[in-house]
Amino acid sequence: SESTPTPSSGINAEYGGREGPKTPTPAKFIRYIYNRVILENSTVRAAAVTSLAKFGAVCPNLRPSVLVLLRRCLHDTHDEVRDRATFYLSVLESGDSGLMNQYILDTLQSSIVGLQSLLVHYIENPVAEPFNLNKVPITTAPAEVTPNSKTDEMMTETRKTAAPTKSRQEEAAERLAQIPEFAQLGPLFKSTAKPIELSESETEYYVQCDVHTFNRHLLLQFQVTNTLNDQQLENVTVEVEGENYTVLGYVPCPLLVFNAPGTCYTLLQLPDDPADVASTFTCNLKFLVKDCDPSTGEADPVGYEDEYVLEDLDIGLNVLIQRVFKTNFVASWEEMG
Repeated sequence: SESTPTPSSGINAEYGGREGPKTPTPAKFIRYIYNRVILENSTVRAAAVTSLAKFGAVCPNLRPSVLVLLRRCLHDTHDEVRDRATFYLSVLESGDSGLMNQYILDTLQSSIVGLQSLLVHYIENPVAEPFNLNKVPITTAPAEVTPNSKTDEMMTETRKTAAPTKSRQEEAAERLAQIPEFAQLGPLFKSTAKPIELSESETEYYVQCDVHTFNRHLLLQFQVTNTLNDQQLENVTVEVEGENYTVLGYVPCPLLVFNAPGTCYTLLQLPDDPADVASTFTCNLKFLVKDCDPSTGEADPVGYEDEYVLEDLDIGLNVLIQRVFKTNFVASWEEMG
């Protein structure tokens, strides 16, 4: 049986494949990485095969040597190592820089959680069209990891105790998919990194906004907190008005009691021209207010309509831009030209 992989072996193999081709003498790294194929367990061997392929993609003069080493990996005892070697051999032998850039250097940019969710939906709701990977939301750039002893200790502890975590955007995508009014909007392209404050926390009504971008829609998610203990709010919405945008509908918060945040939504149609996306929205919080007893929380049976003016919400072109991780920027740039 194979031993448990050490964090340093996996990190060093991955780090060498990412940084080694950029050094003045990349050939010196190849021998070290291939030693991982010979001496380590299957997990590290598979990572080493991927790293070797990156040398072949970035350094044309080293490609023949890399192909020889990858062919040796075809006889590995583990199927993951053999499959990777077969795949990378096929791509490198094609000589197509576009394929190398897409399948070796840049790899999959899709959100794993988003991909899983859409695949499950595709299987449960069969359609004639094939699954479209372009509909899967992309993920943000991974954090850079450099090999050192402190990192090894942290990774070891993390593997023992921590479960995989979802990004803020992935959590938002799952939550919004459960709301019937938004189920047909398609994959979530982007969410704001943090909520936008539309009022101060010391005011009567504290309001924050998250902006979610879909293919043809902009969804404004408002989190509202009622800071008055003698009022109860019902049918809470935030009405917005901005140039070049059409309001398609509202999903109100049915009840908002003292100091308990609630959520309401405003759905907008994105302008046809991307140049018209940047806009400033006026925002009005509207609700039915009922006076209530602060000690018991019992509200009056009859209420009255009221509204509260919020700060303007600025939307920029950044809602249409998502950061994409590129391992080899030069190759990506040349591919565009």
